[in-house]
Amino acid sequence: MLSLGVTLVSLFFPKNEIYFGILHFLSISILLFALIKKPINKINTSTGLITSALMFFITYGTAQRVLGIPKILSFSLPYSLYQNNCFFALGFINSDFHSSDYFPMLPWFFAFLFGIFLGKYAKNGQFPECMYKPRVRILSSAGKHTLIIYLVHQPVIFFLCYLCDILINQ
Repeated sequence: MLSLGVTLVSLFFPKNEIYFGILHFLSISILLFALIKKPINKINTSTGLITSALMFFITYGTAQRVLGIPKILSFSLPYSLYQNNCFFALGFINSDFHSSDYFPMLPWFFAFLFGIFLGKYAKNGQFPECMYKPRVRILSSAGKHTLIIYLVHQPVIFFLCYLCDILINQ
């Protein structure tokens, strides 16, 4: 719901609209992960890390109509996926698409999964002990309130940019 609110508010700022930004991506990724959690948990952690990293690199060129690893093995994706922006949430966009904040499912869902697998190491205490101790209290506090900070900073930045534009173009 909040991601939809961000999009609706962004519509009041021409050329700064947000379609499928980070909140949209995270919302869909969390829901999708909830559906595939059981099979994902059966995958060996190292295998999951390697596979998700490899899939990230293979799908990284989706917006440029390429699947694979350039100069190693890659191929062009069908033009029909890019004729309109119906599949923009997946990463299939044409030159008409614009979003001020854009995190398509491909390749970023694989980065999300990489984080899920890496989190298993963290949960099991397999990182160096120093990584579990809070260092800077203000950053720890900010980390606990990231959603609020994100939601507040967007309109503040848009408003400041709007004021700068008015002052510069007088």
